[in-house]
Amino acid sequence: MNTSIQSPVRYGITESKKAQLDQFSDEIVEAEFKVEQNQAVVSALTEKLDKFQNYFNQADQSRSVALNNRNSVNAIVQHAKDLRNISSTTQSDTKEAQTSIKGLAESVRKVVDMLIYTAESVNKLSNLILRKKAKNPLLSDELITVVGTVGAETNNAVALSLNALRSTLATQSAIMEANAASLLESSLSTKLFELLSGTDYQGNASSSQTHCLAVLINDAYERSEKIYEKYKNAVSLTSAQLSEAKSKLASSEAKLESLQAAFGAANAAAVAG
Repeated sequence: MNTSIQSPVRYGITESKKAQLDQFSDEIVEAEFKVEQNQAVVSALTEKLDKFQNYFNQADQSRSVALNNRNSVNAIVQHAKDLRNISSTTQSDTKEAQTSIKGLAESVRKVVDMLIYTAESVNKLSNLILRKKAKNPLLSDELITVVGTVGAETNNAVALSLNALRSTLATQSAIMEANAASLLESSLSTKLFELLSGTDYQGNASSSQTHCLAVLINDAYERSEKIYEKYKNAVSLTSAQLSEAKSKLASSEAKLESLQAAFGAANAAAVAG
């Protein structure tokens, strides 16, 4: 009697433990699947992050090169502007010097004309005195000497003035060449500045702006900056996603370990029972 009473109870306990073990098994299978899912997500995001990180590194290098190029072309544009300023100042100075030397040459020419006239007059006077002396021996010899000395000095002054005039004309010629060179240099430096910067000297857009070196280099830098920011944001976003996925993976692994431990304990209890 007692045996018949105890048997159903024992059978009930065995079925209950079996049901519990089955439930643990189902939960473990589900937990393993969840771990596999989370691991796949972590692996995919890790691969994605590595790819984006590589793209970001390349974009960073490209941006550095583009920045160096932009700084270099800006320096070149500034040098071209400085050259234009210097050539413009030189042109103004040489033009002013040309005007001054032209006036000086005209003044020297007038002095030479006056000295020549004076020399001719002195020579005529000297000849006249010599003729008078021939007719009148009482004329002073000192007068003849003085007039001769004046004539010689006048002729020397004429020679010196002619040398001065030649030097002045040579200087005028050199200044004219310098002015022509400075004018050409100013024109070329202005064109170079416009070609590099895309603007004229007043800052207005030139006809070559869309094709100028500074604009092209600056556009390249701006594109590299956008690509850099794009992959920087991609790395940041993917890193956050990967961190969250790793957290979920760790949580699912912990749950799986807990279920496996509970299953082991339940199984041991069922066997012992």
